[in-house]
Amino acid sequence: MTRPAHSIKRLSAFAVMFCCFFLYETTAFAETILFRLDGSDDGRLATVDLIERQRVGYVSLAGLMKQVGGGCKVESTLVQADLGGISAQITINEKVVDASFSHFTLRRPLLWFEGDALISVGDVPVLFEKAFRTKLEVVRDSNSTPLPAADNGTVSRSRYYDVPSEALDTRFNAELGAVPYYEAKLPGLRTVVLDAGHGGTDTGTVGRGGLQEKTATLTLVKKIGSLLKQNTSLDVLLTRSEDADVSILERANFANTHNADFLISIHLGASLANSAHGFEIFFPPAEKVHALNPIFSSNMTAFSEAAISPEDKRVREIASMIALSIQESTGAKHRGLREFPCKLFKHAAVPGLIIEVGCLSNATEETLLQMESYQDKLALAIANALTAHLTSLD
Repeated sequence: MTRPAHSIKRLSAFAVMFCCFFLYETTAFAETILFRLDGSDDGRLATVDLIERQRVGYVSLAGLMKQVGGGCKVESTLVQADLGGISAQITINEKVVDASFSHFTLRRPLLWFEGDALISVGDVPVLFEKAFRTKLEVVRDSNSTPLPAADNGTVSRSRYYDVPSEALDTRFNAELGAVPYYEAKLPGLRTVVLDAGHGGTDTGTVGRGGLQEKTATLTLVKKIGSLLKQNTSLDVLLTRSEDADVSILERANFANTHNADFLISIHLGASLANSAHGFEIFFPPAEKVHALNPIFSSNMTAFSEAAISPEDKRVREIASMIALSIQESTGAKHRGLREFPCKLFKHAAVPGLIIEVGCLSNATEETLLQMESYQDKLALAIANALTAHLTSLD
């Protein structure tokens, strides 16, 4: 049957409109975006193609992760990105990122495109800052022109606008969901839970010499526990005493159900800069206490140093004592004491610390961490600091 000429014209017009819409919806240009990885020894650069969707610039997450020395797997609707022993999971068409030590929201959802995951250019620095604790900055477009400052998040064929700087805010906030308020448990410590990071199928960071984070943390935790049991009246409990899979939620619940007064989680760090070395100590942001404390519920917008609870101050004091003790005992570089919103602190209704006792990406430090004499120094330093804190309460 022959269609009328006016019907053919309408169909042709519809086809042209559909093609234009498709090209507008997803368009890959010859332009590329250049990222620079902060902290890498070689000043590593990553160049990835720019893909425009609805006038927003996106890049291949798999391509980007590969160029910076990481990895990315896309399985059905779940995407997992890995870098430096840290993993981040995101669901296609969602904004929520569930990383090893953090939980946050991107500005735009992750998109699926030809079997790959696309992340908006503006969200790339956010992902690397919050999930991988690494700065990845946008340097230039393909024409080598400086990129403009933050604006409205859109992108044209040769210009890119980054997300506002407030997207990098890492304070505990509503994105993290409900956070249990821990009561004043610190005075007169009785029960301490020691947590050996990773375990089982989760190896954690692996050094070039083959040392696995899960093995080193378990060794240290057992040594610290033994010293505390010998020299204090503390009831010392371990979240794991063997190479076993224990989720972060299970670790937090273990501390909660045993009514622990303090939680110490031992980890090893890694850096894209192989020269990086030393230890870091992380504690929960002060907002964790205030967010659900009825005393502060009427004024949720203002937090000041004066408003930090005595429990928070005690946690910081213990962190400082442990840092000084490790530094004096081992001579290791003190990389800092930091507030750090993470899933363990989110779910544990217990004051606590995460101690990264060294960098496995550093060959020299990996060798030290394999030596029993160095392990003994680390364990003794941490145990001595806790013992000194207990003594100061008498």
